[in-house]
Amino acid sequence: MFAKIYDERFLTSRNSYYGFQLGTHESAKDVGLRIKDIYKRANIKDDDVFKEQINVDNAIIYNIVQILQGISLHETDLDAKGLAFEKFLGGVFRGQMGQYFTPRQIVRFIVDMMKPTEDDVIIDPACGSGGFLSNTIDQVRVDLIEKLGEKNANDRWKDFAKLNVYGIELNKQLSVISMMNMILHNDGHTNIEEGDALKDFKKFDPKKDIHKNKFSLLMTNPPFGGTIKSKNKPYVKTYHLGISKNKKIRVSQKTEILFLERCIDLVKSGTGRIAIIIPDGILSNSKSKYVRDYIKEKCQINAIISLPNLTFTPYGTGVKTSILILRKFAEDEQITDYKIFMANINNIGYDAQGREISKNDLPVVLDAYNEFSVRK
Repeated sequence: MFAKIYDERFLTSRNSYYGFQLGTHESAKDVGLRIKDIYKRANIKDDDVFKEQINVDNAIIYNIVQILQGISLHETDLDAKGLAFEKFLGGVFRGQMGQYFTPRQIVRFIVDMMKPTEDDVIIDPACGSGGFLSNTIDQVRVDLIEKLGEKNANDRWKDFAKLNVYGIELNKQLSVISMMNMILHNDGHTNIEEGDALKDFKKFDPKKDIHKNKFSLLMTNPPFGGTIKSKNKPYVKTYHLGISKNKKIRVSQKTEILFLERCIDLVKSGTGRIAIIIPDGILSNSKSKYVRDYIKEKCQINAIISLPNLTFTPYGTGVKTSILILRKFAEDEQITDYKIFMANINNIGYDAQGREISKNDLPVVLDAYNEFSVRK
């Protein structure tokens, strides 16, 4: 796909034959060598995306070219490309990588709630396949086209995608998938950081300039259920939530708790907004009170939306979760008397096997949240 997009965008001049297609009576070897050459040339121009060579038999490359040669990935409507990409990845995320996947219904719901604009600088510190990022680009694109018309909006939303959208992903395979997703959405892939989102900011790629208090909007579904030991990751001691009440470094801390603190660090003081999916234990477990106290100290809680148990069941986990929406306080700001939107969702438009169903509470809750946001 990367080679095909590169061929369409940069290699083939108008009225010339694409390299990513089959010639008359060409052998699989001829096609395979040409595609590998296109891929190599693309890598020279953009070496942040795919560093490995194509390790696929020429016969398979031949079959893939035969399937894709009649489709323009550059010209195809973004909505169609996004849907195709999700379907393409569906099998991958129902296997061993399901734990990293956020269902598109939930992604779309959160993006609709947060209403990103072209003025936002956005990050997902656990971006997975890039669902929140690509949906954000789509939302900003649609809004700009409605406001300015397609011709005038074109450069604006592409600049937004390139300059204002960031992601971090620990899993190497997923970071590549996320970059590919962004390339399909024109694009912002150069702002995807492969690595541990919890590490010291100084260790991030300086070209991406990821640092505290930078982002106006953060949307994420961080990994949870894991434990980080301080003897393996010395950065635990740099977190407020990595230190116990008696001022000792915790032997270990849950991944989602450190992610919560990192998310709060990343957004701007006073105006930075966060939408994060968290396990319900953080909200209800007596042992997690210190985490709740930290959240209330640092942020205004705008909404808590409970998701059903089956939300992530199709992707390999049955952990009960909620969506937490926050605004980061300015320095020395403290507000204790304010309203919080709360909702309990029972139906999310698909069942425990991931099959679409008609029952869906998400639109109703979205309307109620929008009304609440206007009233308050």
